[in-house]
Amino acid sequence: MGSKTPPPDIAERIQLRKDIKNEISSYPIVIYSKPRCGYCDLAKDLFSQEKLKFKEFDLNSIALKSPDTYKNYINALIDITKLKTVPQIFICGKFIGGYVDLHQISQENRLLELVAECSG
Repeated sequence: MGSKTPPPDIAERIQLRKDIKNEISSYPIVIYSKPRCGYCDLAKDLFSQEKLKFKEFDLNSIALKSPDTYKNYINALIDITKLKTVPQIFICGKFIGGYVDLHQISQENRLLELVAECSG
């Protein structure tokens, strides 16, 4: 009697979670950001100063490119990180947090070590 197929929004969100996890695992460093975000700029600057390449996913660009799926994309990202703020930073497929977390890792001289885990 009960349907095993999830509602369309839920099914899309499940697929988007898989897509995001694929994005995260495809690059050593991934940043989800928005324009005019000071902390996003600081995170990108820190990676650039360390001469570390990163893949940036601009959430506003995603909204413009796929407005119908944007809300579910954001919700899928929140499902993964449990945060609604940007930047959201992943190193070697692991969510490390935002800029403050990245800065602390850098200050503790652990950043290059973390990146080396998947780029070596």
